Amino acid sequence: MKPLITRISYYTRKSNEHGARRFDYIRGRSDRQPPATRLTRLYQYRDAMYRRIQATKEGGLLC
Repeated sequence: MKPLITRISYYTRKSNEHGARRFDYIRGRSDRQPPATRLTRLYQYRDAMYRRIQATKEGGLLC
């Protein structure tokens, strides 16, 4: 199982990449539109990670 810090850094990195791509597309710096479902998938990952953190806290196994 991956450590929690690895999961948090993955989410943060991917979220920042999505924001940068979206910003570039809106500003006209890129013709490539970011995937339409990417933000939804990032939110699902974040919510699953949050539930996992809460379950670990309740179990006393925060790592």
